[in-house]
Amino acid sequence: MAPRHAQCWWHIRAPSGKRIQIRVKSVSGACSDGCFYGGTEIKARDFLRVGARICCRSDVRPLGILYSNTELAIISVFSQYKKQHFSIEYKIVDPLNVPPNGFDEYDNINWKVIKENKIEVNKEVEKNKTEKVIKVCRDIATRCFSLLNLCENRLYKRIMRSQCAKSCAVCSSSGEVSDANKNEKEDKEKKENNTKENCGKKDHDGCQAWAKNGFCNSSSYSAIVKRQICPIICKMC
Repeated sequence: MAPRHAQCWWHIRAPSGKRIQIRVKSVSGACSDGCFYGGTEIKARDFLRVGARICCRSDVRPLGILYSNTELAIISVFSQYKKQHFSIEYKIVDPLNVPPNGFDEYDNINWKVIKENKIEVNKEVEKNKTEKVIKVCRDIATRCFSLLNLCENRLYKRIMRSQCAKSCAVCSSSGEVSDANKNEKEDKEKKENNTKENCGKKDHDGCQAWAKNGFCNSSSYSAIVKRQICPIICKMC
């Protein structure tokens, strides 16, 4: 190694049974392809391989949110030329809030803002110009399927209904997003009426592995989502 080479490490450790959620806020320093001059590396899954490397500022946004596989995550900064700086934020999370294995571990939620189509409820009363917002039931965000565990999470439930309505199975029979203010009795009746809605369809290729990890018994996924993805192995039929 060159005499000018320098490297530092920081270990982040969560309590037993917990995981670490990491978001890179910013980096600065000499920028180069392949981190030739230096960069920041985050190892959150496999410590025997190269982790997520951030060589330039443009690498921060595509990185998205990272989750550790265990209670440990390692941040390292290395430099061959001048100083490298980084800023991150992290928090301890429950394993149920970690995206399922088999998906992109550097998932980027990429929430998008769209303008909903509006129609007039009463065309005869033009003076009042009363308008009703029609929320088309569809997925707006990218990779909603890998974020299904957030559909029932009380912290993300509202935004998931807005951004991943189709994947979270909150669509009404008319193809619109169902009313979030419906009482529990109505929701329960809807689920009971649709118990065999997805029966006869094949399970997703990853269902066997997910079932071993507790997908079928997890409270993070609704019964409707489980029926859509793994109706057979989760015995939803």
